[in-house]
Amino acid sequence: MFTFAVITFNHEKYILEHLESIKYQIMMFSQHNAFKLLVSDDCSTDRTIPLVKKWAETNSNLFCEVTISVSSDNQGIVKNYLKAIKTIGKDNFKLLAGDDLYYKNDVTTVIEDHDMVLTPVIRFNTEIISDIDARTMLLMKRFDWHSMEKIQRFKNILHAPGVFLKGEIAQDKDLIAFISQFKWIEDLPKWYFLFNYKKDLKVSLKRQPFILYRVTSGISNNTNHKRHFEFKEESIIICNKIGIKTFKYPKYINPYRYYGKFTKLKLKYFDAKVDEEVRSCTDDFKREMNDSPAYLNLIRQRANEFKRTIGDEFTNNGNINQS
Repeated sequence: MFTFAVITFNHEKYILEHLESIKYQIMMFSQHNAFKLLVSDDCSTDRTIPLVKKWAETNSNLFCEVTISVSSDNQGIVKNYLKAIKTIGKDNFKLLAGDDLYYKNDVTTVIEDHDMVLTPVIRFNTEIISDIDARTMLLMKRFDWHSMEKIQRFKNILHAPGVFLKGEIAQDKDLIAFISQFKWIEDLPKWYFLFNYKKDLKVSLKRQPFILYRVTSGISNNTNHKRHFEFKEESIIICNKIGIKTFKYPKYINPYRYYGKFTKLKLKYFDAKVDEEVRSCTDDFKREMNDSPAYLNLIRQRANEFKRTIGDEFTNNGNINQS
């Protein structure tokens, strides 16, 4: 059993693409699995949930179980995330936000017998972003758990969508209690807790991308988002609380900030050319990036096709006619 879990809030513009990427996964890799769909919505005010319900009804044959949970008020990312996590049970799962996409590689086999698997993501918005960012470059090198923990003290180095967790790790009651202190940010406290209190985790790196990460629509990157200021304030509180060193000194006299920039440049312009393994992994990742626009166009085409089939079921007030 594998659960596709999605957390949503006003994702009307993207949710059909997300769901079609799930359908692609199931159609391509369903030989040895049954699937559940779990949607946890944080009181969307747009057509996200009507679209989800219609899509799930149309594609009911893909899932043995569909759960759609809608909050009565907007509670924040952390509570929405934890609501989904607590519902998953013991199944293998992957949780994504409703604006991100699954890539064409099989996500159902990533975790295997590991507790945590780190993977690079392909970043996109309107189009694929072809530049390989520093966090992805770090995954091209050989890092053990101890080294990753040391680097994480300087700066958050993990793209959350690219991290896969075993269900029992994600549902650890102490981890949940720690994350519950916050409202908008769950990933940075989660990494801090796992790095510091779960040192015996069985962790693996996979350099193949499994996720397309939309970088500009969410609360963390979109400066026009009405909650962005609250997110940034909480980010500073968390970084000070858990001792991220890039927050130890003011920005322009911060030695850790310049060390981070030097490391990024070294990875991109030296290691990627001189280190044979890094160069090989980088080349493989670039090939995946070159293939990704065709896949993204396919998913968008399928989402648009579904949208056209239900076009006449929308009323003028923006809801799906349920009659």
